[in-house]
Amino acid sequence: MAIQNTYKKTHLFKLVDDFQCVGNDCVDHCCGKWRVSVNELTVERYRQEASELLSFITEDEKGSIVSKNKETGDCSQLQEDGLCTIHKNYGEDFLPDTCTYYPRIFRAIGDELLVSGNTSCPEFMRLALLGVYPHGIIEQGVDNIPEKVTDFKYEHEKKEDLFATIEQIISCLANEEKTT
Repeated sequence: MAIQNTYKKTHLFKLVDDFQCVGNDCVDHCCGKWRVSVNELTVERYRQEASELLSFITEDEKGSIVSKNKETGDCSQLQEDGLCTIHKNYGEDFLPDTCTYYPRIFRAIGDELLVSGNTSCPEFMRLALLGVYPHGIIEQGVDNIPEKVTDFKYEHEKKEDLFATIEQIISCLANEEKTT
């Protein structure tokens, strides 16, 4: 369940902004054999608004998760048509953070937020490889973010140095794209 973004600035890779899940048209699905964690805010929402969803929640050594299909090992909510039962019946607002935000990666850099993406998503990689200048960074408001945001570990003295380094890499990529 999302929380309000309170970071001073949000930096977003352009391809993250362009990303749109293609659902059951994807060449793979992100519901296979994953550990789909469910945070306490989502469990509480299920208790209050859709208690029947609690029957799909189980516990492991790390906390609450969506149960798995015993035959396939996939998420128990993945239907044969490649779509999610929770999404279909309750809407995107009821999805756990893992499902809502994938393939986006949120990292705190001091009082700012950097949103990038995970290369394990085929559609995200298609955009990264074939998109029109997908590597640029834009500053954009992102209202809601996952409950847990990991601090970005970096060796720079200032966050500005980190962003300058990222911009230099993007500039090199952009120049490379123009020469090919």
